[in-house]
Amino acid sequence: MALRKIWQIREKNKDKTEYLAKEMGISKVLAQLLINRGLEDLEKAEYFLKGNLDNLTSPFEIAGVRPAIERVRKAIHDKEKIVIYGDYDVDGIAGTSLLVETLKILGARVDFYIPDRLEEGYGLNLAALQQLATEKVDLVITVDCGIASHLEISKGQELGLEFIVTDHHLPSEELPPCIVINPTLEKKEVNWQGLAGVGVAFKLVQGLLEDILGSSLGRKKAFEFLDLVALGTIADIVPLKGENRILVKYGLVEMAKGKRLGINKLCEVSKINLQTIAAGQVGFGLAPRLNASGRIGNPGLGVQLLLSQQEKEAEEIALKLNSENQNRQSIEAKITQDAIHMVENMDLDKEQCIILMSPDWHPGVIGIVASRLVEKYYRPTILLTIANGVLKGSGRSIPGFHLYEALSHCQNLLENFGGHSQAAGLSLTPENLAAFRTKINRLASSILKEEDLIPAILLDGEINLEEVNFQLLEEISQLEPFGASNPEPLLAYRRGEIKDYRQVGNGGKHLKLRVKAGDSYWDGIGFNLASHLEIVASQEPVDLAFALDKNHWQGKTELQLILKDLKPYKEADNPQKTVGFLDRLFIEGEKYLHDDPYRDINEKDSFYTKIVGVTFEERQDFIKNLVEGAKVNLIREPENTFDPFAIAVYVDTLKIGYLKKELAHHLSKSLDEGIEYTGRVSQVTGGQNEKNYGVNLFIKKVSVDNEQSLAQLRVKREKFSQLSPLEIKAHIKECLIGSNDYRPKQLEAIASLEAGYNTLAIFGTGRGKSAVFQTRSAFLALTQRRVSIIVYPLRALVNDQYLTLKSKFAPLGLTVYKGTGSLEREERLEFFTQLKEGQIDIVLTTPEFLSCNREKFGLIRDKLGLLVIDECHHLVSRRSGYKQLPQTISYLGNPRVLAVTATANDEVSEQIIRKLGIEKLIIDKHVRENLQLIDSRFCNDKIGYIKKLLTTGERIVVYVNSRKVAYSLAADLRRDMPFYKECIGYYHGGLSSEDRLGVEYLFREGGLQLIVTTSAFGEGIDIPDIQNVVIYHLSFSTSEYNQLAGRAGRNGQPAKIHLIYGKKDKDLNELILAGLAPNREQMGKFYLMLKKIAEKNHPITFSNKEIAEWAKVYKIPGVMDKTVSHWLGILDDLNLIEKEVNGNKRLIWMNFNAKKVDLKDSIRYVEGMDENSLYEEFLSLAYLKDPRPLEEIIKRPIYPLKY
Repeated sequence: MALRKIWQIREKNKDKTEYLAKEMGISKVLAQLLINRGLEDLEKAEYFLKGNLDNLTSPFEIAGVRPAIERVRKAIHDKEKIVIYGDYDVDGIAGTSLLVETLKILGARVDFYIPDRLEEGYGLNLAALQQLATEKVDLVITVDCGIASHLEISKGQELGLEFIVTDHHLPSEELPPCIVINPTLEKKEVNWQGLAGVGVAFKLVQGLLEDILGSSLGRKKAFEFLDLVALGTIADIVPLKGENRILVKYGLVEMAKGKRLGINKLCEVSKINLQTIAAGQVGFGLAPRLNASGRIGNPGLGVQLLLSQQEKEAEEIALKLNSENQNRQSIEAKITQDAIHMVENMDLDKEQCIILMSPDWHPGVIGIVASRLVEKYYRPTILLTIANGVLKGSGRSIPGFHLYEALSHCQNLLENFGGHSQAAGLSLTPENLAAFRTKINRLASSILKEEDLIPAILLDGEINLEEVNFQLLEEISQLEPFGASNPEPLLAYRRGEIKDYRQVGNGGKHLKLRVKAGDSYWDGIGFNLASHLEIVASQEPVDLAFALDKNHWQGKTELQLILKDLKPYKEADNPQKTVGFLDRLFIEGEKYLHDDPYRDINEKDSFYTKIVGVTFEERQDFIKNLVEGAKVNLIREPENTFDPFAIAVYVDTLKIGYLKKELAHHLSKSLDEGIEYTGRVSQVTGGQNEKNYGVNLFIKKVSVDNEQSLAQLRVKREKFSQLSPLEIKAHIKECLIGSNDYRPKQLEAIASLEAGYNTLAIFGTGRGKSAVFQTRSAFLALTQRRVSIIVYPLRALVNDQYLTLKSKFAPLGLTVYKGTGSLEREERLEFFTQLKEGQIDIVLTTPEFLSCNREKFGLIRDKLGLLVIDECHHLVSRRSGYKQLPQTISYLGNPRVLAVTATANDEVSEQIIRKLGIEKLIIDKHVRENLQLIDSRFCNDKIGYIKKLLTTGERIVVYVNSRKVAYSLAADLRRDMPFYKECIGYYHGGLSSEDRLGVEYLFREGGLQLIVTTSAFGEGIDIPDIQNVVIYHLSFSTSEYNQLAGRAGRNGQPAKIHLIYGKKDKDLNELILAGLAPNREQMGKFYLMLKKIAEKNHPITFSNKEIAEWAKVYKIPGVMDKTVSHWLGILDDLNLIEKEVNGNKRLIWMNFNAKKVDLKDSIRYVEGMDENSLYEEFLSLAYLKDPRPLEEIIKRPIYPLKY
């Protein structure tokens, strides 16, 4: 199982990135990488990329160099014996070799001394100095040590030794009493401050050579030793910035020349190509072999190798060091195995520090093993072994736990300790081990949070793999050499599709895979990532963290991904932190793609529903005797093994079933928060023809804590009703149009309605006809408690407007409901019950639903205040629902009528006036000259078109035809354009009301630049400064096209409507309509198919997907799993079937005795057929070669010329 990592992606600064890219002539990717490394300043960035040997500080500017040169020259002249005393690590070995070789060239008597790691430890020691004194040594020059050896140097001076200290470690309070060269003593910030020990030694070498050989020749000679400087600097993991970066960069070039025999032979045994050697190969290939001699062998072997002039000698030493390294690896592997076994028997929930001890462990390797355990378990780790009766150990830590400070708190239990935040050494007696383990674990528990115990991977940013090429890799390579403070860039690619994967390497511990990114394919290799196999095998998209590299194979060179981590794309980058609003919206995006009728159930004050699970445990015997009105109780069952969100339904003490699982998932939240509900039986169903009994419930909220609850809405409305008419109008205006003023024609239309006239308003798109009827509807509800009915031509428009108006009218205390053929039986029951009981102020519906249910609407005829007919020009069309409206209006008692449209010529307007009894005609003749139509129909690269538009910085709304495309297109844009990621969002009716409002707010306030949306982001969402509207898919009607295109430029400023739909969109729309508006032949075949299935399986229990598969067998076009419910709903409308939910199953009962029916008796069917005819009407316009008619219908209204 893979250890989950926290992904930390560096914040991007778009403005700084674009500035740096422009000024330096580099890509935005490289500019961002420079900024990530703290190089925001142009001068610093230029130095980082273009710094060369001429930019190195003169050694003579460094304190201590001149006196050191004078003392060394004297030693050379006087034939004094010099010893280079170096540390046993690679930094010390390289620096020692550098000084020895240089001094030999200059004719000095020189030797070296490397202390034994285990016997002598780090730094100068008195025994070694006494030995050097007996050997008649005159001058000791330290490398990578000595700065903290005040006592030892003082004693050595008493023995007649003189000292020059070259070191880069931090000094103690008192400096050694000798010549000191140490960059940390420099008080101001300089480029050479972070030099490694070998770098400090190099400054002395360069000074010596320039002083003795002359400036030009001396510099040239000094630079020949840069291979040694690079070796030690890389191995010591000092920051590769400033002069370190230059020294390593040119040192690797010098190394590749192959002049140093020892390095050549070491590369051979390490299987490293010297000509292409990089910092990583030095750090992970050469350095461990040189270090091995210091850890478990002869510490001087490394110096001998680097100084060797004999090929045989160099080869023998290289082989020996390789053997020592293999031995070290073997010892390390054995200790690691032992340690892991110990850890597996620990309870890491109780012990946050791993403290392990074994007398069999080699002290020179336990530090490395501690690092391995930190990598595996991500816990502070200390490994101990025993020597001479004392426990000696080495520790490694994690960020957030300062190991040296932790040891300081335990110093009463320790003999000795030292180190820094992430690594330390210590010693203690065996009897103190238990107390030490307890104390440091208590300390860790008080300091470390859960998040601290999860490893983090720092990523430089996100990138679109489709835009990655050799040129970009070449550009990134300008950052080399990589190392501390300049790590190899790690990038992220989101939602990659894994097309192939396999385990490779010894034991299958590595992971090889192939990733699809857009239209390109990439090979990736993840070393030691086989633990992520489950993630790539899931067939779900994956987020990848990687470095870019070249792969040379069989004469071909290709780019490849060096994978560092993988995670499911749905997982947050940091599971321990609250995900930001926009990121959460995309992480959870797929769950919003499907209709969830219960998503906003917690906002409802009451609702109807059905009980499931009524056939279990002899419940049928009790239910058949239930009576309407019987009280029920809702009881949470959080311990339910099948569903932790379960809500049981009880009558007294008897459980009669459960609320639907989907409903309980949402409602359980309210119950858990203490909100109470009462319930009663509204209907007992079934019981005939062998059907099971069912129970319908009416549920009502008791304790309410929700702004939009009916109770609170009533309180708000009562408050408004006590105000004067002028005050009420002011509040309505504030809710609908904010601080804006009504336009003159809007005021004229409102006044006409107030005067009691049936009114026809011909307003162009975007001229505010909605505000007219919304204003009047709200006023009638608040002052006269009258209901308004608003008729829209499309179910989609009803759904979209419902979301918007519900939110807009809530502050006024008004309730909004929708009624279309898409409502299920329970929903229709609830709708008409609420309407009859006076719980509804505004009804949004279609002409078909209104006409088919005119009797039920007739029950409130005395409460009707206004009937609005949107797109009223359809009265003069073939559309049956609109044709029936005059009769329906008459049946409803001829309420006040407002008819609105943008398209009514002389003939059409005359017929509207006659059919609706219009008494007042108001025309807004305004032409929206600020709008420009960009005809890019049949665009071959829609996404590329939008990407280009995004780079303009202008505000954009992209309209698509489905929730899935809204989400996936926005997600693709965020992935492919990471610099714009935070300004891209999506919107559709499947989002919760809270999330929709959140997206609207971000876009309105400038937090988002681009939204990909369905028509849900349409009328009623008045954001005036939209500069670009993109019609991505073909619209379903002229009305919809007008609504969407009309969002642009409402502030009167120049704006563009981009048409980028093509021929394929026609096929897509017809496929969608075939599912939502099936014809008579399709429905007939579908019904007969169900009857055939029911002959062997009755009731039918198949899922939508299974029914869709059967439809393929029967060759019925248009049946898809997501439209099956719609087709079943049509049959349900006609009483040809009856649907029942039993537990998690849906039962479909066939009415075998049904008589011949007329499909037009189904509201769903009629709505679908009428929508089909609207689509055909728009189709005749959508593909005209001349786009001007498409522009004209947006820009100017069509009105009777005689006016």
